[in-house]
Amino acid sequence: SRTRHRVASAFRRAKQPAAAVAAYRAALTGAEDAAAPGILLELASLLAEGSRPGEAEAPLRELITRHPTAPQIPAALYALAWLHLEAGRAETARPVLVRLATEFTRHPLGLDAAFRLGEQEFAARRWKEAAARFQVAAAPESPVSEAALYQLGWSERNAGNHAAAAQAFQTLQQ
Repeated sequence: SRTRHRVASAFRRAKQPAAAVAAYRAALTGAEDAAAPGILLELASLLAEGSRPGEAEAPLRELITRHPTAPQIPAALYALAWLHLEAGRAETARPVLVRLATEFTRHPLGLDAAFRLGEQEFAARRWKEAAARFQVAAAPESPVSEAALYQLGWSERNAGNHAAAAQAFQTLQQ
């Protein structure tokens, strides 16, 4: 299985996606439980970035369902949400983003998910809900903290909370 995984990675680097997909699938046959989540995530990534994004959902769902404690779960949830968002299905991406933001509150992808949910709330003009999501995403360790603070300021302003808006914008300037 480890050798098949290396072969799949080599095909991917050589820009031979069909051969890489076949090799990843072969690597899954007989793969140890510890190796399977990484292989599934790589397979889904390859399918999503190629001309077969519709096929990427199955390995992501398999990873999430069969390996619920794997360290790749945040990345799998994030990839699954983006598959739905890129397909114009924000309504099916939302529960995945909620799970990611709820279960992985301090993980960089969980913080990004909180930001994406805040954007959805903002677009729906639900200012309080947007502000709550942006507040979480504005954590100092967040990869989207500056954008979250900016959106937090506007959410608070739109909700009529001018002092909170000013605070968010001042924090952003520091």
